[in-house]
Amino acid sequence: MAGIAFATGTALLVVLAFMAPGRLIIEKSSYSAASGSRQPTVRISSADQCTSQWSRKLSNNTAGTVSLVSGAESFDRISSDRKELVVAPGQSLDGKVTLLVHNGGAPFARAPFIYTPSWGAPDKSWQLITKSVPDGATLYKPEVHLTAPSAQGIYHLIFAFQLEMTGADVASGTNWPIGHDVWDDGNEIADFIPEQIREAQSFGCTTARWLYDYGYGNETVPADAITISVR
Repeated sequence: MAGIAFATGTALLVVLAFMAPGRLIIEKSSYSAASGSRQPTVRISSADQCTSQWSRKLSNNTAGTVSLVSGAESFDRISSDRKELVVAPGQSLDGKVTLLVHNGGAPFARAPFIYTPSWGAPDKSWQLITKSVPDGATLYKPEVHLTAPSAQGIYHLIFAFQLEMTGADVASGTNWPIGHDVWDDGNEIADFIPEQIREAQSFGCTTARWLYDYGYGNETVPADAITISVR
């Protein structure tokens, strides 16, 4: 067990943490004391906000969108207007998903693009689509191979990129200068709440809490999602 201190102005936040191979895990019990709400304090209400610096409360310079276009095989009913699949418990989900991704961030910045299901262990379930989305618009057709949850309910398959160094940085919501991917602190992409999913599906981005070396801040995250209804 070790103590990690984040300086935030005149305040000093101390987080209890322990090391595991290749990752840093913050204890959930200490999360609320260290960072407050797990949810961002700013919200998306228009697509224009995805591609502009519209709030001083945002810590990053990410500008971009992720938009579902179509799907094939298990995802053949997916389109830009239909982002929900109804599946049976334990059903195999195998196929390609076509997405249009626009990166308006700094051309020199790396921008890993991932997908992650909202079920399973967040640190093991995500997959890398590309190490870096180039500046401008790019069409991607990643192959997805998943098994639907055995329990009935509403789940999501989330696609997102961010200006970070690795896909794990993006999936975990951890800014790369920390040096370790921080999991289980409630701000993983897989833990998006319904409001974040709605914004991503409506506008092509959402906002999220992100862990920096000084503590937690708000970021714009270009994203879209498929709703998986298990019945």
